[in-house]
Amino acid sequence: KMSLREAITPMTKEVLNGVEEACKILMQRIIEKSSEGDAVMVIGVGNTIGIAQ
Repeated sequence: KMSLREAITPMTKEVLNGVEEACKILMQRIIEKSSEGDAVMVIGVGNTIGIAQ
């Protein structure tokens, strides 16, 4: 959850770095857990489920 101000301001460097790291980890897992020719679905559901405030 974020404030309106956070929602309309540019992404911080820390968040950008986190996104890049998350993508790297996701790609590693896909490569480890799938075989060539497999269909892989990446589904993002919500963004704060289970995160306490």
